[in-house]
Amino acid sequence: MRKNIYALAILMAMTTAANADVNYTQTDPVKEQPEGKLYKNIYRSAKGYYVFWNEVGYTKSDGLISDIVVSPDGQTVYIHNPFSTLRTNSWIKGTRSVGDTIVVKLPQVVMKEYDAEADTTAWYYAAKMNYVQNESGQGFVVETAHPDMKFVWHNDTLTKVGDELLGLADGEGYWLGYGDDYMKMYVNNDKPIQPVLPEKVDDYSMIHSIGTDDDKGVKIVKAFTSGDKIYINHVSTNLPEAWIEGKIEGGKAVFETGQYLGIDTINNAHTYFVTASTKRVKDEFYDEYTDEVFPTEKLVFDYDAAAHTLTTDSAYVVNQGHNLLDEMELFKQMSLAPWTEKPLTPSDPVITECEDYDADYGYGIFKFNIPVFSTDGSPMDPAKLYYNIYYDDELQTFYPDEYIALKEEMTNMPVDFADYNDFYVNGNDHSFYFQAQGVDKIGVQVVYTGGGEERKSKLVYSTSLGISSATTGAGHGAVKDIEYYDIAGRKSSVPVKGLNIRRITFSDGTVKTGKVNMK
Repeated sequence: MRKNIYALAILMAMTTAANADVNYTQTDPVKEQPEGKLYKNIYRSAKGYYVFWNEVGYTKSDGLISDIVVSPDGQTVYIHNPFSTLRTNSWIKGTRSVGDTIVVKLPQVVMKEYDAEADTTAWYYAAKMNYVQNESGQGFVVETAHPDMKFVWHNDTLTKVGDELLGLADGEGYWLGYGDDYMKMYVNNDKPIQPVLPEKVDDYSMIHSIGTDDDKGVKIVKAFTSGDKIYINHVSTNLPEAWIEGKIEGGKAVFETGQYLGIDTINNAHTYFVTASTKRVKDEFYDEYTDEVFPTEKLVFDYDAAAHTLTTDSAYVVNQGHNLLDEMELFKQMSLAPWTEKPLTPSDPVITECEDYDADYGYGIFKFNIPVFSTDGSPMDPAKLYYNIYYDDELQTFYPDEYIALKEEMTNMPVDFADYNDFYVNGNDHSFYFQAQGVDKIGVQVVYTGGGEERKSKLVYSTSLGISSATTGAGHGAVKDIEYYDIAGRKSSVPVKGLNIRRITFSDGTVKTGKVNMK
Protein backbone atom coordinates (compact mmCIF):
# COMPACT_ATOMS: atom_id res chain seq x y z
CA MET A 1 0.00 0.00 0.00
CA ARG A 2 1.05 3.56 -0.55
CA LYS A 3 0.13 4.76 2.95
CA ASN A 4 2.14 5.65 6.04
CA ILE A 5 1.03 2.56 7.94
CA TYR A 6 1.89 0.62 11.03
CA ALA A 7 1.21 -2.93 12.12
CA LEU A 8 -1.48 -3.13 14.80
CA ALA A 9 -1.60 -6.76 15.90
CA ILE A 10 -1.64 -10.34 14.71
CA LEU A 11 -4.85 -10.98 12.82
CA MET A 12 -7.46 -10.21 15.41
CA ALA A 13 -10.10 -12.42 13.88
CA MET A 14 -8.22 -15.37 15.28
CA THR A 15 -8.49 -14.19 18.87
CA THR A 16 -11.92 -12.60 19.16
CA ALA A 17 -15.07 -14.50 19.93
CA ALA A 18 -17.73 -15.12 17.29
CA ASN A 19 -21.23 -13.69 17.54
CA ALA A 20 -23.82 -16.38 17.01
CA ASP A 21 -26.80 -14.21 17.95
CA VAL A 22 -26.84 -12.27 14.67
CA ASN A 23 -28.76 -13.61 11.68
CA TYR A 24 -26.30 -14.17 8.82
CA THR A 25 -28.74 -14.65 5.96
CA GLN A 26 -27.13 -16.36 2.97
CA THR A 27 -28.14 -14.24 0.00
CA ASP A 28 -26.31 -12.99 -3.05
CA PRO A 29 -24.53 -9.64 -2.66
CA VAL A 30 -26.01 -6.71 -4.59
CA LYS A 31 -23.69 -6.36 -7.58
CA GLU A 32 -25.90 -4.50 -10.04
CA GLN A 33 -26.33 -0.74 -9.66
CA PRO A 34 -29.71 -0.12 -7.96
CA GLU A 35 -32.36 2.07 -9.54
CA GLY A 36 -32.28 5.74 -8.63
CA LYS A 37 -30.14 8.86 -8.85
CA LEU A 38 -26.47 7.96 -9.15
CA TYR A 39 -23.86 10.10 -7.40
CA LYS A 40 -20.86 8.87 -9.37
CA ASN A 41 -17.23 9.08 -8.23
CA ILE A 42 -17.95 11.06 -5.10
CA TYR A 43 -15.07 12.02 -2.80
CA ARG A 44 -14.41 9.67 0.12
CA SER A 45 -12.42 10.15 3.32
CA ALA A 46 -12.05 7.29 5.77
CA LYS A 47 -10.10 5.74 8.60
CA GLY A 48 -9.97 2.01 8.70
CA TYR A 49 -8.31 -1.34 9.16
CA TYR A 50 -6.77 -3.72 6.63
CA VAL A 51 -4.81 -6.96 6.65
CA PHE A 52 -1.18 -7.03 5.57
CA TRP A 53 0.82 -10.27 5.76
CA ASN A 54 -1.39 -11.67 8.53
CA GLU A 55 -1.19 -8.47 10.55
CA VAL A 56 -3.81 -5.78 10.94
CA GLY A 57 -2.91 -2.18 10.16
CA TYR A 58 -4.79 1.09 10.55
CA THR A 59 -4.70 3.84 7.95
CA LYS A 60 -6.24 7.15 7.00
CA SER A 61 -7.32 7.59 3.39
CA ASP A 62 -8.53 10.62 1.48
CA GLY A 63 -9.69 11.23 -2.05
CA LEU A 64 -10.92 7.74 -2.83
CA ILE A 65 -13.82 7.49 -5.25
CA SER A 66 -17.11 5.84 -4.39
CA ASP A 67 -20.70 5.78 -5.62
CA ILE A 68 -24.04 6.41 -3.94
CA VAL A 69 -27.53 5.77 -5.33
CA VAL A 70 -30.65 7.41 -3.90
CA SER A 71 -33.96 5.76 -4.81
CA PRO A 72 -36.52 7.80 -6.82
CA ASP A 73 -38.65 8.36 -3.69
CA GLY A 74 -35.62 9.42 -1.66
CA GLN A 75 -36.26 6.79 1.00
CA THR A 76 -33.44 4.38 0.18
CA VAL A 77 -29.71 5.02 -0.07
CA TYR A 78 -27.22 2.50 -1.47
CA ILE A 79 -23.47 2.66 -0.78
CA HIS A 80 -21.00 1.06 -3.21
CA ASN A 81 -17.87 -0.60 -1.80
CA PRO A 82 -18.66 -0.03 1.88
CA PHE A 83 -15.04 -0.48 3.00
CA SER A 84 -12.26 1.92 2.05
CA THR A 85 -9.58 -0.76 2.46
CA LEU A 86 -11.22 -3.58 0.47
CA ARG A 87 -13.17 -3.27 -2.77
CA THR A 88 -16.08 -5.72 -2.67
CA ASN A 89 -17.73 -4.28 -5.81
CA SER A 90 -21.09 -4.62 -4.09
CA TRP A 91 -23.73 -2.34 -2.54
CA ILE A 92 -25.22 -2.11 0.95
CA LYS A 93 -28.67 -0.65 1.54
CA GLY A 94 -29.89 1.99 3.98
CA THR A 95 -33.38 3.32 4.64
CA ARG A 96 -34.36 6.86 5.59
CA SER A 97 -35.56 7.13 9.19
CA VAL A 98 -36.13 10.55 10.78
CA GLY A 99 -35.05 13.63 8.82
CA ASP A 100 -31.69 13.03 7.17
CA THR A 101 -30.87 9.91 9.17
CA ILE A 102 -30.22 6.75 7.15
CA VAL A 103 -30.38 3.40 8.95
CA VAL A 104 -28.38 0.51 7.50
CA LYS A 105 -29.69 -2.78 8.84
CA LEU A 106 -26.78 -5.14 9.42
CA PRO A 107 -25.32 -7.60 8.72
CA GLN A 108 -25.60 -7.50 4.90
CA VAL A 109 -23.87 -9.81 2.43
CA VAL A 110 -21.12 -8.02 0.50
CA MET A 111 -19.13 -10.97 -0.92
CA LYS A 112 -19.81 -14.56 -1.88
CA GLU A 113 -17.20 -17.14 -2.81
CA TYR A 114 -17.64 -20.65 -4.13
CA ASP A 115 -14.90 -23.26 -3.60
CA ALA A 116 -15.36 -25.76 -6.42
CA GLU A 117 -12.83 -28.20 -4.99
CA ALA A 118 -14.67 -28.43 -1.66
CA ASP A 119 -18.10 -27.74 -3.19
CA THR A 120 -18.78 -25.13 -0.51
CA THR A 121 -19.87 -21.50 -0.56
CA ALA A 122 -18.67 -18.82 1.86
CA TRP A 123 -20.56 -15.59 2.54
CA TYR A 124 -18.96 -12.41 3.86
CA TYR A 125 -20.87 -9.62 5.57
CA ALA A 126 -20.75 -5.94 6.41
CA ALA A 127 -21.51 -5.75 10.14
CA LYS A 128 -21.49 -3.25 13.00
CA MET A 129 -18.68 -4.06 15.41
CA ASN A 130 -17.36 -2.96 18.80
CA TYR A 131 -13.78 -3.10 20.02
CA VAL A 132 -13.00 -5.57 22.80
CA GLN A 133 -9.89 -6.54 24.72
CA ASN A 134 -9.71 -9.56 27.00
CA GLU A 135 -7.46 -12.42 28.04
CA SER A 136 -7.83 -14.09 24.62
CA GLY A 137 -6.79 -11.07 22.60
CA GLN A 138 -8.07 -7.83 21.17
CA GLY A 139 -10.15 -6.91 18.17
CA PHE A 140 -13.74 -6.34 17.11
CA VAL A 141 -16.89 -8.36 17.68
CA VAL A 142 -20.25 -7.95 16.01
CA GLU A 143 -22.77 -5.81 17.93
CA THR A 144 -25.76 -8.02 18.76
CA ALA A 145 -28.00 -5.76 20.87
CA HIS A 146 -28.12 -2.89 18.36
CA PRO A 147 -26.64 -4.25 15.11
CA ASP A 148 -27.85 -1.44 12.82
CA MET A 149 -25.66 1.51 11.85
CA LYS A 150 -26.70 5.11 11.23
CA PHE A 151 -25.57 7.59 8.60
CA VAL A 152 -26.61 11.14 7.78
CA TRP A 153 -27.33 12.10 4.15
CA HIS A 154 -27.46 15.90 3.89
CA ASN A 155 -26.40 18.38 1.20
CA ASP A 156 -25.01 15.60 -1.03
CA THR A 157 -22.85 14.37 1.85
CA LEU A 158 -23.02 11.01 3.61
CA THR A 159 -21.43 10.74 7.07
CA LYS A 160 -21.23 7.70 9.32
CA VAL A 161 -22.58 8.31 12.83
CA GLY A 162 -20.59 7.06 15.82
CA ASP A 163 -17.19 5.44 16.12
CA GLU A 164 -18.28 1.81 15.86
CA LEU A 165 -16.61 -0.19 13.12
CA LEU A 166 -18.36 -1.03 9.87
CA GLY A 167 -16.39 -4.23 9.50
CA LEU A 168 -16.11 -7.36 7.38
CA ALA A 169 -17.25 -10.59 9.05
CA ASP A 170 -17.54 -14.17 7.94
CA GLY A 171 -20.64 -16.33 8.34
CA GLU A 172 -19.70 -17.24 11.90
CA GLY A 173 -19.31 -13.66 13.00
CA TYR A 174 -15.53 -13.45 13.03
CA TRP A 175 -13.95 -10.14 12.11
CA LEU A 176 -11.69 -10.53 9.07
CA GLY A 177 -9.50 -7.50 9.67
CA TYR A 178 -11.19 -4.95 7.37
CA GLY A 179 -13.49 -2.06 8.16
CA ASP A 180 -13.94 1.69 8.68
CA ASP A 181 -14.57 3.48 11.95
CA TYR A 182 -14.79 6.88 10.20
CA MET A 183 -16.41 7.51 6.84
CA LYS A 184 -17.45 10.62 4.94
CA MET A 185 -18.50 10.81 1.28
CA TYR A 186 -19.46 13.94 -0.59
CA VAL A 187 -19.90 15.30 -4.07
CA ASN A 188 -16.63 16.85 -5.22
CA ASN A 189 -17.25 20.16 -6.97
CA ASP A 190 -13.62 20.67 -7.96
CA LYS A 191 -13.15 20.85 -11.73
CA PRO A 192 -10.04 20.18 -13.82
CA ILE A 193 -8.55 23.16 -15.60
CA GLN A 194 -9.75 23.36 -19.20
CA PRO A 195 -7.78 26.07 -21.01
CA VAL A 196 -8.75 27.45 -24.40
CA LEU A 197 -6.22 25.72 -26.62
CA PRO A 198 -4.39 27.61 -29.37
CA GLU A 199 -4.36 26.22 -32.89
CA LYS A 200 -0.98 24.62 -32.28
CA VAL A 201 0.32 23.38 -28.94
CA ASP A 202 4.03 22.57 -28.78
CA ASP A 203 5.63 19.46 -27.31
CA TYR A 204 8.17 19.79 -24.51
CA SER A 205 10.53 17.31 -22.93
CA MET A 206 10.36 17.33 -19.15
CA ILE A 207 13.59 15.90 -17.74
CA HIS A 208 13.43 15.12 -14.03
CA SER A 209 15.54 13.42 -11.38
CA ILE A 210 14.75 9.89 -10.25
CA GLY A 211 16.08 8.88 -6.86
CA THR A 212 19.62 10.22 -6.98
CA ASP A 213 20.15 13.45 -8.84
CA ASP A 214 22.22 11.72 -11.53
CA ASP A 215 19.46 9.34 -12.65
CA LYS A 216 17.07 11.10 -15.03
CA GLY A 217 13.63 10.38 -16.36
CA VAL A 218 11.85 11.87 -19.38
CA LYS A 219 8.21 12.77 -19.87
CA ILE A 220 6.84 14.36 -23.07
CA VAL A 221 4.30 17.06 -22.22
CA LYS A 222 2.56 19.92 -23.99
CA ALA A 223 2.83 23.56 -22.94
CA PHE A 224 1.75 27.01 -24.14
CA THR A 225 1.40 30.56 -22.90
CA SER A 226 -1.61 32.88 -23.11
CA GLY A 227 -0.94 36.42 -21.92
CA ASP A 228 0.66 36.09 -18.49
CA LYS A 229 -0.64 32.54 -18.05
CA ILE A 230 1.25 29.34 -18.80
CA TYR A 231 -0.25 25.87 -19.10
CA ILE A 232 1.34 22.40 -18.95
CA ASN A 233 -0.37 19.04 -19.39
CA HIS A 234 0.49 15.37 -18.80
CA VAL A 235 1.79 16.16 -15.31
CA SER A 236 0.13 12.90 -14.21
CA THR A 237 1.07 9.69 -16.02
CA ASN A 238 -2.46 8.30 -15.75
CA LEU A 239 -4.12 11.60 -16.72
CA PRO A 240 -2.28 12.74 -19.86
CA GLU A 241 -4.90 15.35 -20.74
CA ALA A 242 -4.95 17.05 -17.32
CA TRP A 243 -3.60 20.63 -17.30
CA ILE A 244 -2.07 22.85 -14.65
CA GLU A 245 -2.10 26.65 -14.83
CA GLY A 246 0.69 29.00 -13.82
CA LYS A 247 1.42 32.71 -13.93
CA ILE A 248 4.44 34.35 -15.52
CA GLU A 249 5.94 36.92 -13.16
CA GLY A 250 9.26 38.62 -13.95
CA GLY A 251 11.21 35.70 -15.35
CA LYS A 252 9.42 33.15 -13.20
CA ALA A 253 6.57 30.74 -13.90
CA VAL A 254 4.62 30.18 -10.69
CA PHE A 255 2.19 27.28 -10.21
CA GLU A 256 -0.01 27.26 -7.10
CA THR A 257 -0.50 24.03 -5.19
CA GLY A 258 -3.78 22.15 -4.91
CA GLN A 259 -4.93 22.24 -8.55
CA TYR A 260 -7.41 19.48 -9.31
CA LEU A 261 -6.27 17.03 -11.99
CA GLY A 262 -9.27 14.73 -12.18
CA ILE A 263 -10.17 11.12 -11.45
CA ASP A 264 -7.49 8.49 -11.81
CA THR A 265 -9.54 5.44 -12.74
CA ILE A 266 -6.55 3.11 -12.41
CA ASN A 267 -6.04 3.99 -8.74
CA ASN A 268 -9.73 4.90 -8.08
CA ALA A 269 -8.88 8.31 -6.68
CA HIS A 270 -9.40 12.05 -7.02
CA THR A 271 -5.97 13.48 -7.80
CA TYR A 272 -4.39 16.88 -7.21
CA PHE A 273 -1.23 18.71 -8.22
CA VAL A 274 0.59 19.38 -4.94
CA THR A 275 3.84 21.37 -4.91
CA ALA A 276 6.65 20.13 -2.71
CA SER A 277 10.26 20.07 -1.67
CA THR A 278 12.24 16.89 -1.05
CA LYS A 279 15.05 15.63 1.13
CA ARG A 280 17.03 12.42 0.67
CA VAL A 281 16.88 10.35 3.86
CA LYS A 282 18.26 6.94 4.69
CA ASP A 283 15.98 4.12 5.69
CA GLU A 284 18.17 2.29 8.19
CA PHE A 285 16.03 -0.83 8.18
CA TYR A 286 16.25 -1.36 4.40
CA ASP A 287 19.66 0.36 4.12
CA GLU A 288 18.54 2.57 1.25
CA TYR A 289 17.84 6.23 0.55
CA THR A 290 14.36 7.55 -0.21
CA ASP A 291 12.77 10.95 -0.81
CA GLU A 292 11.05 12.58 2.14
CA VAL A 293 8.42 14.96 0.77
CA PHE A 294 7.32 18.27 2.29
CA PRO A 295 4.33 20.19 0.90
CA THR A 296 4.83 23.81 -0.20
CA GLU A 297 2.52 26.57 -1.39
CA LYS A 298 3.81 26.94 -4.93
CA LEU A 299 6.19 25.60 -7.54
CA VAL A 300 8.47 28.24 -9.08
CA PHE A 301 10.34 27.72 -12.36
CA ASP A 302 13.00 29.97 -13.82
CA TYR A 303 11.40 30.93 -17.13
CA ASP A 304 13.37 31.93 -20.23
CA ALA A 305 10.76 33.44 -22.57
CA ALA A 306 13.17 33.62 -25.52
CA ALA A 307 14.31 30.00 -25.30
CA HIS A 308 10.93 28.79 -23.99
CA THR A 309 12.62 26.80 -21.20
CA LEU A 310 11.67 26.22 -17.57
CA THR A 311 13.93 24.91 -14.79
CA THR A 312 13.47 24.31 -11.07
CA ASP A 313 15.14 22.53 -8.16
CA SER A 314 11.78 22.03 -6.47
CA ALA A 315 9.19 19.28 -6.95
CA TYR A 316 5.55 18.34 -7.23
CA VAL A 317 3.56 15.24 -6.49
CA VAL A 318 0.43 13.79 -8.03
CA ASN A 319 -1.50 13.44 -4.80
CA GLN A 320 -4.46 11.29 -3.82
CA GLY A 321 -6.99 13.75 -2.39
CA HIS A 322 -6.22 17.17 -0.95
CA ASN A 323 -6.52 16.73 2.83
CA LEU A 324 -3.55 14.39 3.34
CA LEU A 325 -0.14 14.18 1.70
CA ASP A 326 -0.40 10.87 -0.15
CA GLU A 327 1.85 11.01 -3.17
CA MET A 328 1.10 8.74 -6.11
CA GLU A 329 3.92 10.14 -8.27
CA LEU A 330 6.88 12.41 -7.52
CA PHE A 331 8.68 14.66 -10.01
CA LYS A 332 11.65 16.74 -8.86
CA GLN A 333 14.45 18.93 -10.20
CA MET A 334 12.80 19.46 -13.57
CA SER A 335 13.79 21.14 -16.81
CA LEU A 336 11.38 21.69 -19.70
CA ALA A 337 12.43 22.56 -23.23
CA PRO A 338 10.78 22.48 -26.67
CA TRP A 339 10.93 19.01 -28.19
CA THR A 340 10.39 17.79 -31.75
CA GLU A 341 9.89 14.15 -32.57
CA LYS A 342 12.57 12.72 -34.86
CA PRO A 343 14.29 9.38 -35.52
CA LEU A 344 16.76 8.56 -32.76
CA THR A 345 19.00 5.60 -31.98
CA PRO A 346 18.50 4.37 -28.41
CA SER A 347 21.49 3.96 -26.14
CA ASP A 348 22.50 0.45 -25.15
CA PRO A 349 20.83 -1.07 -22.10
CA VAL A 350 23.00 -1.83 -19.09
CA ILE A 351 22.64 -5.21 -17.38
CA THR A 352 22.93 -4.69 -13.63
CA GLU A 353 22.32 -8.19 -12.26
CA CYS A 354 21.57 -11.71 -13.37
CA GLU A 355 20.84 -14.35 -10.74
CA ASP A 356 20.93 -18.01 -11.74
CA TYR A 357 17.75 -19.97 -12.24
CA ASP A 358 16.65 -21.40 -8.89
CA ALA A 359 14.72 -24.62 -9.39
CA ASP A 360 13.31 -24.41 -5.85
CA TYR A 361 11.45 -21.26 -6.80
CA GLY A 362 11.09 -21.87 -10.52
CA TYR A 363 12.74 -18.66 -11.73
CA GLY A 364 15.88 -16.56 -12.03
CA ILE A 365 16.25 -12.77 -11.95
CA PHE A 366 17.47 -10.56 -14.78
CA LYS A 367 17.91 -6.83 -14.05
CA PHE A 368 18.81 -4.05 -16.45
CA ASN A 369 18.67 -0.29 -16.93
CA ILE A 370 17.24 1.38 -20.06
CA PRO A 371 18.58 4.90 -20.72
CA VAL A 372 15.90 7.36 -21.86
CA PHE A 373 18.39 9.41 -23.88
CA SER A 374 19.53 8.49 -27.38
CA THR A 375 23.12 7.96 -28.49
CA ASP A 376 23.40 11.67 -29.30
CA GLY A 377 22.00 12.69 -25.89
CA SER A 378 18.49 13.61 -27.06
CA PRO A 379 15.50 12.79 -24.85
CA MET A 380 13.25 10.08 -26.30
CA ASP A 381 9.51 9.72 -25.96
CA PRO A 382 8.98 6.81 -23.52
CA ALA A 383 5.68 6.00 -25.26
CA LYS A 384 7.67 4.96 -28.36
CA LEU A 385 10.36 3.02 -26.56
CA TYR A 386 10.27 -0.74 -26.00
CA TYR A 387 12.65 -3.63 -25.45
CA ASN A 388 13.05 -7.25 -26.55
CA ILE A 389 14.37 -10.19 -24.53
CA TYR A 390 16.52 -12.91 -26.14
CA TYR A 391 17.38 -16.38 -24.87
CA ASP A 392 20.65 -17.26 -26.56
CA ASP A 393 19.94 -15.85 -30.06
CA GLU A 394 16.18 -16.36 -30.06
CA LEU A 395 13.73 -13.48 -29.66
CA GLN A 396 11.27 -14.30 -26.90
CA THR A 397 7.49 -14.03 -26.82
CA PHE A 398 5.90 -14.26 -23.39
CA TYR A 399 2.57 -16.04 -23.02
CA PRO A 400 -0.14 -15.72 -20.33
CA ASP A 401 -0.20 -19.47 -19.65
CA GLU A 402 3.44 -19.24 -18.54
CA TYR A 403 3.60 -15.67 -17.19
CA ILE A 404 0.17 -15.69 -15.64
CA ALA A 405 -0.18 -11.99 -14.84
CA LEU A 406 0.03 -11.13 -18.54
CA LYS A 407 -3.28 -10.42 -20.25
CA GLU A 408 -1.99 -11.21 -23.73
CA GLU A 409 1.12 -12.56 -25.40
CA MET A 410 3.91 -10.00 -25.59
CA THR A 411 7.11 -9.72 -27.61
CA ASN A 412 7.72 -5.96 -27.69
CA MET A 413 7.78 -4.89 -24.03
CA PRO A 414 6.92 -1.16 -23.51
CA VAL A 415 9.55 0.60 -21.47
CA ASP A 416 7.05 1.42 -18.72
CA PHE A 417 5.39 -2.02 -18.67
CA ALA A 418 5.10 -3.91 -15.40
CA ASP A 419 2.76 -6.65 -14.23
CA TYR A 420 4.37 -6.71 -10.75
CA ASN A 421 4.51 -10.46 -10.85
CA ASP A 422 7.28 -11.28 -13.33
CA PHE A 423 8.02 -7.84 -14.84
CA TYR A 424 8.88 -4.86 -12.65
CA VAL A 425 9.93 -1.30 -13.36
CA ASN A 426 11.29 1.38 -11.04
CA GLY A 427 12.30 4.53 -12.88
CA ASN A 428 14.71 3.32 -15.58
CA ASP A 429 15.50 0.08 -13.75
CA HIS A 430 13.80 -3.13 -14.87
CA SER A 431 13.55 -6.56 -13.25
CA PHE A 432 12.46 -9.69 -15.08
CA TYR A 433 11.81 -13.06 -13.41
CA PHE A 434 12.70 -15.59 -16.09
CA GLN A 435 11.64 -19.23 -16.19
CA ALA A 436 14.13 -20.36 -18.84
CA GLN A 437 16.22 -23.48 -18.40
CA GLY A 438 18.87 -24.88 -20.69
CA VAL A 439 20.06 -21.55 -22.13
CA ASP A 440 23.50 -20.03 -21.77
CA LYS A 441 22.80 -16.31 -22.00
CA ILE A 442 19.99 -13.77 -21.82
CA GLY A 443 20.02 -10.58 -23.87
CA VAL A 444 18.09 -7.33 -24.04
CA GLN A 445 17.75 -4.88 -26.93
CA VAL A 446 16.03 -1.47 -26.93
CA VAL A 447 13.93 -0.26 -29.87
CA TYR A 448 12.75 3.32 -30.57
CA THR A 449 10.02 4.07 -33.13
CA GLY A 450 9.99 7.88 -33.00
CA GLY A 451 9.98 9.95 -36.18
CA GLY A 452 8.45 7.18 -38.25
CA GLU A 453 11.56 4.99 -38.10
CA GLU A 454 12.51 1.94 -36.07
CA ARG A 455 16.01 2.11 -34.65
CA LYS A 456 17.66 -0.37 -32.29
CA SER A 457 20.39 -0.39 -29.70
CA LYS A 458 22.99 -3.13 -29.58
CA LEU A 459 21.79 -6.47 -28.31
CA VAL A 460 23.46 -6.73 -24.89
CA TYR A 461 23.93 -10.14 -23.25
CA SER A 462 24.64 -11.43 -19.80
CA THR A 463 26.91 -14.46 -20.20
CA SER A 464 27.38 -15.20 -16.51
CA LEU A 465 24.40 -17.53 -16.27
CA GLY A 466 24.75 -20.86 -14.58
CA ILE A 467 21.39 -22.15 -15.67
CA SER A 468 22.27 -24.48 -18.54
CA SER A 469 22.70 -27.42 -16.14
CA ALA A 470 19.66 -26.56 -14.03
CA THR A 471 16.93 -29.14 -13.93
CA THR A 472 13.44 -29.03 -12.53
CA GLY A 473 14.47 -30.70 -9.31
CA ALA A 474 17.24 -29.29 -7.15
CA GLY A 475 16.14 -32.07 -4.85
CA HIS A 476 12.43 -31.26 -5.02
CA GLY A 477 11.31 -32.43 -8.46
CA ALA A 478 9.22 -30.52 -10.96
CA VAL A 479 6.84 -27.68 -10.14
CA LYS A 480 3.47 -29.33 -9.59
CA ASP A 481 1.23 -26.38 -8.74
CA ILE A 482 1.33 -22.60 -8.22
CA GLU A 483 -1.37 -20.94 -6.11
CA TYR A 484 -1.94 -17.35 -5.05
CA TYR A 485 -3.63 -16.02 -1.92
CA ASP A 486 -4.75 -12.42 -1.46
CA ILE A 487 -4.47 -10.55 1.83
CA ALA A 488 -7.85 -11.89 2.94
CA GLY A 489 -6.63 -15.45 2.43
CA ARG A 490 -8.72 -16.12 -0.69
CA LYS A 491 -7.09 -18.52 -3.16
CA SER A 492 -6.83 -17.93 -6.91
CA SER A 493 -4.85 -19.30 -9.84
CA VAL A 494 -3.59 -15.83 -10.78
CA PRO A 495 -2.46 -12.90 -8.61
CA VAL A 496 -4.96 -10.15 -7.85
CA LYS A 497 -4.31 -6.43 -7.36
CA GLY A 498 -2.35 -5.76 -4.18
CA LEU A 499 -0.23 -8.09 -2.08
CA ASN A 500 -0.39 -11.81 -2.90
CA ILE A 501 1.29 -14.83 -1.37
CA ARG A 502 2.64 -17.18 -4.04
CA ARG A 503 2.69 -20.86 -2.99
CA ILE A 504 4.71 -23.25 -5.19
CA THR A 505 4.26 -27.00 -4.68
CA PHE A 506 6.88 -29.42 -6.04
CA SER A 507 6.38 -33.05 -7.01
CA ASP A 508 8.07 -34.29 -3.84
CA GLY A 509 5.60 -32.32 -1.71
CA THR A 510 7.98 -29.45 -0.88
CA VAL A 511 6.24 -26.08 -0.67
CA LYS A 512 7.92 -22.70 -1.20
CA THR A 513 6.17 -19.38 -0.52
CA GLY A 514 6.95 -15.77 -1.36
CA LYS A 515 5.34 -12.35 -1.73
CA VAL A 516 4.04 -10.95 -5.03
CA ASN A 517 2.75 -7.39 -5.27
CA MET A 518 0.35 -6.57 -8.11
CA LYS A 519 -0.31 -2.87 -8.75
